[in-house]
Amino acid sequence: MPKVCRLFASASGKGRRIWIDTMTRMADPANENSALAPCPRCGALVRDGVEGCFALFYEMSGHEYSDPAYGAVNLLSVDAHALQHPEDHGVKNNAFHLIRLCWLLEHNGDPRIGQGPGWLQQEFDGNAEVQALEPPLNRGGMTIAEVVGATSPEEHTERVYRWARSVWKA
Repeated sequence: MPKVCRLFASASGKGRRIWIDTMTRMADPANENSALAPCPRCGALVRDGVEGCFALFYEMSGHEYSDPAYGAVNLLSVDAHALQHPEDHGVKNNAFHLIRLCWLLEHNGDPRIGQGPGWLQQEFDGNAEVQALEPPLNRGGMTIAEVVGATSPEEHTERVYRWARSVWKA
């Protein structure tokens, strides 16, 4: 039986608290956790739909911010999750994350917390005009559900890089 991780988190900034169970998409649907359902955006198996997916992301982000070894890939995880959920962000936000993910993966950018390219932030400050892009049908073959549960910073880093690359290729 797949390992299940039970988390308590605040969902979508609404102040509502929910319980979510996380596991990989490889879970046996016949087991006791069959109430898990795919996030309608990225496909991660979570409880409570997109709110559950965001709660899982907030939990992982909290871990990245509390431990610099895990936070070494924070910009990648933020961009991957945002780009798998473009309906929940504005046009400008989506463009920012797409360009930064390109910088991180194609130009060997530094994915640590606070290390994004200054030129990118300057370009998006103010009233930058950005063309709207349609959300892709394929949002990558990996989700946050396959990232959580890493037992070491090295494993977390490897999982986040695989996740970000799968989103970038999509």
